Amino acid sequence: MRGGAFHNRIVGDAREVFRNRGWQVFTEYRYQSEDVVTYFDIFAKKDQRAIACEVETTIRHLKENAIKARRAGVDLWIIVPTRRLLEQSKRRLGLLGPGISILLPDRLERKLIKYHRMYMKGGDRAN
Repeated sequence: MRGGAFHNRIVGDAREVFRNRGWQVFTEYRYQSEDVVTYFDIFAKKDQRAIACEVETTIRHLKENAIKARRAGVDLWIIVPTRRLLEQSKRRLGLLGPGISILLPDRLERKLIKYHRMYMKGGDRAN
């Protein structure tokens, strides 16, 4: 993986959460949709659904990653390691709109459970 040890540990932990919930998981995944080519730290698939994840340890690339994911038409979950970075990220991105979420690593499993209940079974998006 391209990030440092701290970043890669969070990616690895998140990858395991997805796998334990039955998702097919790819890391450093190249995604192409029409004119958009991007890479995601994690790309997970299950039952015709896909979620892209970016682990951000700073706010430096937040907006560009959110814009690329939106242009590609992919749900993006941004995983940040601290509450402080969570709040900074929310301020930086403003209103996220559907398909983009920011969460702490310890909230990922709960988010997946909620996503499965509400979205995978025909309900609304679980953001």
